[in-house]
Amino acid sequence: MRHDPAEARRLLAEAGYSTRNPLKTKFIVATGGSGQMLSMPINEYVQQSWREVGIEVEFKPVELEVLYTCWRQGATGELARDVTANNVAYVTSDPLYALIRFFHSKQVAPTGVNWSHYSDAEMDRLIDTATSTFDAAEVDRLMARVHEKAVDEALLVFVVHDTNPHVATRTIRGYTQAQHWFQDLTTLS
Repeated sequence: MRHDPAEARRLLAEAGYSTRNPLKTKFIVATGGSGQMLSMPINEYVQQSWREVGIEVEFKPVELEVLYTCWRQGATGELARDVTANNVAYVTSDPLYALIRFFHSKQVAPTGVNWSHYSDAEMDRLIDTATSTFDAAEVDRLMARVHEKAVDEALLVFVVHDTNPHVATRTIRGYTQAQHWFQDLTTLS
């Protein structure tokens, strides 16, 4: 991905929008993060940045668990009736599983977290083939194509990717990077 506000303004102008006639959207957002994220500052940065290119973002601020409930209900759920996007921070244990849950048509909420009810025959075929293939290299190739398709179609706006964030210095001993969001600090010296 690249940062190109001029290109964003050009694309919005092609669609009939500008800073004077902005595209309007409403995000349901958490007022507090999940412990790793600074939810409101991140959302406010997106709001400010998008305003500069012609997208007006309004917030529907809710508590984190309400946001997760909306996410699990999907875009047609009661909590989403007045919003166009759900800005949720989510961690997954496995890339294949994550992509299946977000992009396979059989994973429409509440079965999975295909919040927007995205449905695409090619995407389903790629995922179905990957889940029935035993060759790890082939699974990687197929899922790389799924990821590429998701990015090219802008199915999600990836704002932050914080997999295993950490800070360390030479003065810290006994640090082992957590493989999930729960870091054990009792080993530090």
